Amino acid sequence: MAAFVFEVTRRDGLARIGRLQTRHGFLETPALLPVVNPNRPTIPPREMAERFQVKALITNAYVLHRGEWREKALAEAVAADAQEEETPMREPIRPTSLKDHVVLIGHGRVGSFISSVLNERNVPLFVIEDDEDKVAALKQLGVEALAGNAADPAVIQAGNLPEARCLLVAIPDAFEGGQVVQQARAINAKLPIIARAHSEEEIDYLKRHGATLVVMGEHEIAKAMLDNIVSAAMSAKAGAE
Repeated sequence: MAAFVFEVTRRDGLARIGRLQTRHGFLETPALLPVVNPNRPTIPPREMAERFQVKALITNAYVLHRGEWREKALAEAVAADAQEEETPMREPIRPTSLKDHVVLIGHGRVGSFISSVLNERNVPLFVIEDDEDKVAALKQLGVEALAGNAADPAVIQAGNLPEARCLLVAIPDAFEGGQVVQQARAINAKLPIIARAHSEEEIDYLKRHGATLVVMGEHEIAKAMLDNIVSAAMSAKAGAE
């Protein structure tokens, strides 16, 4: 098992609630992490847990360099490293052989609409989606798809971005989307990258990380309404004449 595994359980804009898996158990985030010096205990850890509902503690590594904690910490670190070495490495992900294709991140309500239109237009498409059931359904339709988190460097590289036509980041989490955009921009500096956002702050965030264009739903709704006003006015004027 990896030393730490972090999973996002809820999202709201750029805010996230998560679940951190460690060798000693799970920790819900955000969490209060008191800094302690084990050589100079002020409040016993058990009391902090019982009185203040503290779930985890942190300390500075240099504190463990001296005293009785040093040998114990070194022994546990060596044992943990040995366990990591015994953990089998995952097989490398082979990049797609597609060229001049669209790489689509996320296949929810937005992503599925995009993929259906692109398929109708016979545009080569590669989808990265973390839901394995959705990936399986795409593969049954003949669409190249990969199950995984596109923020993972090994996963995003599978999209063969140097040969791609563009990257569409359709996931609703702007924080995760920013990570994807940043990695994609590092792989291909000239790649057109279009992402989605829910606020002005998210638009700025995604652009800072390298997005070429950021689409916000509310803006597009407003534009459609304004276009309809113009069309309605022109129609009414033509009818009056």
